[in-house]
Amino acid sequence: AYVRFVSTLKQKFAEANLELSVDVEASAPSSAIPELASAADYLVVMAYDEHEESGSPGPIASIDFTERLLDKVLTSVSEDKVVLGVGSYAYDWTEGESPAESLSYQ
Repeated sequence: AYVRFVSTLKQKFAEANLELSVDVEASAPSSAIPELASAADYLVVMAYDEHEESGSPGPIASIDFTERLLDKVLTSVSEDKVVLGVGSYAYDWTEGESPAESLSYQ
């Protein structure tokens, strides 16, 4: 249903000379990625949230995590449709406390 919605939205946007981008989470099923890419003009790969504030300490998006995610997407989507989304936030874990404190550039 979501892919059909995105396809309809793209058609309406195109009629108004607008483009449509769709964000895709790292956890998205591999099978949904090419369908969403064909239904939208651009696919924004959300290359972050490798670790979360309620989980164990670690990077927002390590190089290995980002490369694996891009490899997953680029096996079925043309690189000219892919936009890399990067997180501009951080988590500050304090030993023995949960969750981590969420930090932003503001």
